[in-house]
Amino acid sequence: MVRLVKQFTALILSLAFLSYAIVLADPIFITIYNQENEPITEKCVVVAGNTTLEMYNATHAYIDANTTLLVKIYVRNVLVKEFWAEPGKAYRLKVKVGRLVLRLPKDVKAYVTVLASGETIEAHSFESDTVVVPNVPYGLIKVKVVGAITEERVFNLQGGVIEVREYTYIKWRELLPWLTLSLIPVIGYSAYSYAKKPRLRQLQKLEQKQALLQKPAPSKPIKPKPKLLKLPKIEEEEKAGRFLSRKDRKQQKPVVKYDKFLSIADILDQLEEC
Repeated sequence: MVRLVKQFTALILSLAFLSYAIVLADPIFITIYNQENEPITEKCVVVAGNTTLEMYNATHAYIDANTTLLVKIYVRNVLVKEFWAEPGKAYRLKVKVGRLVLRLPKDVKAYVTVLASGETIEAHSFESDTVVVPNVPYGLIKVKVVGAITEERVFNLQGGVIEVREYTYIKWRELLPWLTLSLIPVIGYSAYSYAKKPRLRQLQKLEQKQALLQKPAPSKPIKPKPKLLKLPKIEEEEKAGRFLSRKDRKQQKPVVKYDKFLSIADILDQLEEC
């Protein structure tokens, strides 16, 4: 019986102390804004001590506390703010979080990686070349553009507009194996041609010699034979007169050439002359 009385007394004292602590606890209200002065409390994870704050309404988070607490604010798994909060106070905080405005080439995909946490945000420019990604912690980000080529660049986000252009370049390390394979036929053909050149020269010389041997010797031009001219018959007296002196020619009687058929009158005349 005495034991039950002691337990009942201890329970009453515990409840009394708990009620006293609850009465002394005061709520802490926190409102968080980004760099564009927009409330982003709902987008944040607020931790006070070992407890996550609950939303009191659309813009305020709260926690009941009876002592000073260390409050940490996370956006996209990145610690953007930490401070000490006292019970019974309301805090309005502006953190380094803002819009990421990207200008991309048309019809590409972009992957934005927050390097502090490793979280990746996907975007595209199929409808517009200007893409807005809300509530990105300031700091180093990596933008990967996947289009005709894949390109990665690292930026230090501190607000403003980031323009990503699609550059054309050659990655020689990746291209070197394919370039080597493509040069193998060329090198093989060049080596084959170089080895074949002496043989081709020998064949050409042999062909030239055979052509010279088969070529007929140049024929001498045939001189035309002189045509024989028929000289007119020279009478005997003319032949004899060529070899006679002038005296002999005067003393020599003229030779009369008779025709085959003479008339009687011609015969008589010749007789008279004799």
